[in-house]
Amino acid sequence: MQTRGMTGADLAKLVRDAKRAARLRREPLNLSDLTANLPELVPLAGDFRKSLLSTRPVMQLLADV
Repeated sequence: MQTRGMTGADLAKLVRDAKRAARLRREPLNLSDLTANLPELVPLAGDFRKSLLSTRPVMQLLADV
């Protein structure tokens, strides 16, 4: 989930920014307004991913995703 780790204030700002964008376009708020400002997911690959997976807490964290 892209919002994991965000605070309530982060989410409130996300919604405010989405509402502002929709208002400037003079259109109703929609899901794409909200998702447009979400942080990008960065894929982990190669040795770095393997080194992360070797720790038990990280394996549990990724299992929830």
